[in-house]
Order: sequence, then structure tokens, then C-alpha cells
Amino acid sequence: AVKRYGKDGFLPSEARFCRKLAAADRFPQHLEFYGVFSGDELVGFSENHRHGGAVFWESIWYAPARLGDYSSYLLTHAMLDYYVNTLGLEYASDGSRSLYHDTQVQKFFVDKFGFEECPARMHLCYRKWLAMLMPTARFLEPLIEKVRRRSSFDSLNKAAGLLVQDRIARLL
Repeated sequence: AVKRYGKDGFLPSEARFCRKLAAADRFPQHLEFYGVFSGDELVGFSENHRHGGAVFWESIWYAPARLGDYSSYLLTHAMLDYYVNTLGLEYASDGSRSLYHDTQVQKFFVDKFGFEECPARMHLCYRKWLAMLMPTARFLEPLIEKVRRRSSFDSLNKAAGLLVQDRIARLL
């Protein structure tokens, strides 16, 4: 998955991943991993954090060569069924990747799982220095997007996500 997106900054070190597994062992009511297998091969997994009536899918990984087997559909369906239908959680979040992630996961939910778009008014409060930079960033948005698509700098992804969020806030 890291090779697919060309962004190795998302890949945790083995030590960090082992710490997450240990935390999941100590706090099973809050942190768990959900996986999809093809035979004995793990072809996708999600790290999920539960809190109150919500679950946050912090990171989701798929073996790109196995996406044609609909592993992403299987994992998403199984997690929605478990967290929403079985546990009765009221909210499932795929995190901020919906704003700047190349997977277009929101479109995936709408097209494949029958979700509906529900626009909500968004009020953004920027730090002073960022508020002063936003008019320039808005002007440079096409350039930022062009460079972002050709680079592997995570900060450009975050900037593009911020600009999408800013545009949404100004529309409603």
C-alpha cells in the first residue's frame, strides 16, 4: 500500500506497530485491529479506536495486488456491520483522509454502500498566522494541487486538505 501511494511516511516502524499491538492488548475496549484474509494471507486491515458511541478507523491498509478481489468492500462491509449493526455505535469515521486522500473514500461509501451526502455548516477558526496565509493559499490552490499530485510531501497533502475544508466552509 505504501508503494501504491508513494508515501512511506504513513508506514509505522516495526517497534511502533508492536507498541500499538501491546496497547490493543491492554485496552481491547478502545483499540482493535480488523483484518480481511485470503486464505492465510492478510490482504487488508484497519486500526480502529472506539470511544463512546463512535469508532475511528485510524489507518486502513490493503495489499494493492488483492484489491481486485474486493478486499476493501469486504473489510468495509464487515466493519460497518460490526460497529454499527452489532455494537450499535452511532458514528463511524474514516478520519481526515476523506479530505485529501487519493482513494476518494467518501465517494466509495456513497456509490457502493448507499451512504448519503449530508452537508453541514462548518465554522473554521485559524491561528492568526494561518488566517493571514489563507488568501494566498486560496490563490495558489491550483499550483499546490498540481505539485501535490507529483510529490510525496505529506505536508502538501495536508495543505490540500485544509484548502478543501476551507472551500467547503465558504460554500455553505
